[in-house]
This record gives sequence, C-alpha cells and structure tokens, in this order.
Amino acid sequence: MADDSRKLFHGAVILAIAGLISKVLSVGYRVPLQNITGDVGFYIYQQVYPMIGIISMLALYGFPVAISRYITLSTEEKKGGNDLFPIFLVLSFLSIPLFAFVYFESDVIAQWMGDSNLSLPIRVGSFSILLLPFTSIVRGYFQGMGDMKPTAYSQLIEQFVRVSFIIIVTYVLMKRGMELYVVGAGAALGSFFGGAAAIIFLLIAVRKKMKGKAFLFRKTKTSLFLLVKIILIYGIYSSLNHMVLLLFQFVDAFTVLPSLKVYGFNLEEARIWKGIYDRSYPLLQVGTVVGSSIGLALVPTVSAHFRHKEKEKLANQFSSTLKLGFIFGAGASGGLILIMPYVNQMLFETTDGTNALQIMGLVILFQTLTLTMSSVLYGIGKMRGSAFLVLGSIPFKIILNMIFIPLIGIMGASLATVIVSFLLFVGHSILIFKELGRPKRKFPVFGIGVALLTMVSFLLFIQWTLPDVISRGQATLVAITLTLFGGALYYMMLVRLHCFTNEELNHLPRGLKGGKNK
Repeated sequence: MADDSRKLFHGAVILAIAGLISKVLSVGYRVPLQNITGDVGFYIYQQVYPMIGIISMLALYGFPVAISRYITLSTEEKKGGNDLFPIFLVLSFLSIPLFAFVYFESDVIAQWMGDSNLSLPIRVGSFSILLLPFTSIVRGYFQGMGDMKPTAYSQLIEQFVRVSFIIIVTYVLMKRGMELYVVGAGAALGSFFGGAAAIIFLLIAVRKKMKGKAFLFRKTKTSLFLLVKIILIYGIYSSLNHMVLLLFQFVDAFTVLPSLKVYGFNLEEARIWKGIYDRSYPLLQVGTVVGSSIGLALVPTVSAHFRHKEKEKLANQFSSTLKLGFIFGAGASGGLILIMPYVNQMLFETTDGTNALQIMGLVILFQTLTLTMSSVLYGIGKMRGSAFLVLGSIPFKIILNMIFIPLIGIMGASLATVIVSFLLFVGHSILIFKELGRPKRKFPVFGIGVALLTMVSFLLFIQWTLPDVISRGQATLVAITLTLFGGALYYMMLVRLHCFTNEELNHLPRGLKGGKNK
C-alpha cells in the first residue's frame, strides 16, 4: 500500500513538472508569434486559440481524470475496468458533432465574433476536436493504472511539436507574403499536428503495455447513462479550474471586438487593439505559474491528510500554502504592474496598451490564490462547488465586458477580468473556509506589507531616474534588471521580517540563512 502511495505521489510530481514545462512553452511561443505577425496577426490567432486550448485541457486534465476514476472504481467493484470502447463511443459522440458544428458553421461563428474573415482559421482549428477521444482515452487508461509518465511525456511532445510548427509555419508564410488570416489558419493547424504526435506516442506506449492484447474492445456491465455522467460531467467540472483564463479568453473572442466597434473603432482599429489587449494573457500565465505549481504540489499532501483525518495537519498545510500563494502572487502582481512599460516594449516592441495590461496584472494575485484554494478543494474531493463558481463567472464576464468596453475601450475588458477574478477568489474563500475554517496560523500582514512597500519604492525610484523614451534593447535591460533586483529585495525583506516559518524556509532558496523564525 505504501508503494502504491509512493508511486502515485511520484506520478503526480512528474505530471506537475510536465505541466509547468508545457505552460512555459505555451506562453513562450506567443511572444515571437506576435513579433512575427504583429498585433493583427496575434489577434487572429487569439480568436481561435481559446477553442483549441479548451479542447486541449479537456484531453489532458478533464476526460483522462474521469476515465481513470472510472477504471479505478470499476476495478475495485470487480466490474472490469478496461471496458474502454463504450467510453470511446461516448467521447466520439461528443467530439464529432462538435467538430461538424464548428467546421460547417464557421462563417456564423466568425460573424458572432464580429469579423467574417475569421472563418478559415476557425475551420482549420476545429480539426483538433477530432483528436479528443484518442488522447483522452489512452491517457485515462494509463492514469487509471497509476502510471502518469505516458500522460506527462505525451503532453511535452504535444506542446513541443505544436510550438515548433506554429513558429516555423508562421515565419515561412509571412516571408512568402501570405494574408494574415491564412497565416492564422496555419498557426491554428499546429495544435492538430501536436495532438497527432501525442497520439502516436501514446499508441506506441499502450501497445507495449498491452503486449498484443485487445485495448478498446471489451464487454461492459456499466450503463451508458452512468458512463456519460462519469465521463462528461465529472470530466468537465474536474478540469474547469485549469481553464479559467481560457474561458475568459473565449468570452473575449466573442465580445471584445463587437464592443470596441460600439466604443467607436472601425474594424481595423478594433483588430489592432484586441491584439494589444491579448498581450496580457501570456503575461498572466507566466505570473500564475508559481501559483499553479504550489497548488499542484499541494494536492497529494492534502489528499493524504484528508484520508487519514489529520485535521490539524491539513489546516496547517492550508494556512501555510495560502500564505505562500499570497506572498508570491502579490509580489508577481505588484512587480509586473510597475515594470509593465518595459516588459511590454521588451516582449511586444511597443508600449501600446500599457495601462490596460497593468490593470490585468491584478489578476495574477487573485488567480494565484484561487488556484491554491481550488487545489485544496480538489485534494479533499470538493470540486463541484469550485466548478460551479467558474461556470457562474462566465455570464458576469460577458455582462461586464459589454458594459465597460463601450465606455472605456480595452481598459474595460481588463477591468471586467479583474472584477470577475476577484469574485472567483471571494467565492473560493467562502467555500474553503466552510470546509476547513479560517487559516489557523498567524498571517504576517505587517511584514508582507513592508516587504511589498520596499520593493515598490525601489522600483518606482529606479523608474523615476530613467528617461521616458528608451529603445527596445534598453527596455529589455531595464526589465530584466528590475525583475532580478526587485525580486531579490522582496525576498530578503520577507526573510528579515520573519514572514516565513522554519519549515517554509527549508523549502525556499538559501533556507534558514536569512534569519530565524518561529
């Protein structure tokens, strides 16, 4: 039993590491993509990306988790957990009609988005939907057997192929002078080839595992209704917390452009400013990597404490993790807001839209805390409430976009995202405090506040000494320097002001050398 727990923990760590690497790859390629195609080209890809990203998340986190849960339950109840063909049919009956709708109604979808020229990229992007049953079922099978490596490796292969394809094809098509919508369609095709590469790897892995035995074609004693309930409902709501930013982008794809036209922009201006606004999401993903990694690392420990009814240890773990989430989230959010003019120019060539991007920086703090709390809820088996909160945030985002954008442009979209992110944070706080009570360890508000104020003062002073207009190379040097020195100053102040316990310091760089804590 101990070996099984150790194997499960080891597998979760591998999956978490693969997820973080994939996130870095997913963020990294969009910077050269914007540099190659400009803001309009970036806007075109970002209109299609949320659909592709949601399908990818369902194939990685949602349906495989549901399938693995079904296999585990079926095995325990001696129902024959490898009856995977009916599951394959359920996923096929979902993906094929969805593909057909997106492909054949791409003109209508493009009109809903406010730009009829998006039809081609949408049609090309829809092919990724067809891969959903294949990747989901094989990943779910391996996870149900307690083997996370194939899922982790296939994720890395998928992202590497997708990113490489997008950058190479985009560069080649732009060099040949192709229209930007054709370039966007070429970029969207990268997700299909990435998924296909993952499937090839997974099929090779499953063939080695099965050693010639049948894989899909098994008899089942489970009703079709139960399969649909387990796979679709459980699969979707177990992955929603991984898709919050994607869902916000999905809403933006349908509401920002039409609302910018109401604000007074023509189509060309609206496309440019939507592309500028879309610069924010890669930056948000970078900022929330720490928060998501804290959350993912937390799940196995929280689950173990919950199973063994160790309420005191669970409460202490939650308090400590929430504090770390706030410390890193606040530091990343505050630091990014202050150095945004230089980061914007360093990554995207201009400082256009800096104010709107600075507003979006607040999302990092709320998302980090929400991801931390949702991971705890996941660890104690209370995902449903969290999923309902995420689903409930979508109408709010739609309404706020339609109110704010016609009034203040893309800053309205940023403001809407911040407000909805804050509401998600509040909702998750209520849920988690209901389950675990309020954090029992003392929260070092004064120390964290002083550390933040010190970092902010340092960054503001350096910026005050710099000229208003600098080159891109100079902006790059300033951004990197301020990030390194600002982060180091923030961390040293946290240690000196005893914001960490000894246990927490042991897991941080240079551990106890910064000073003694209680």
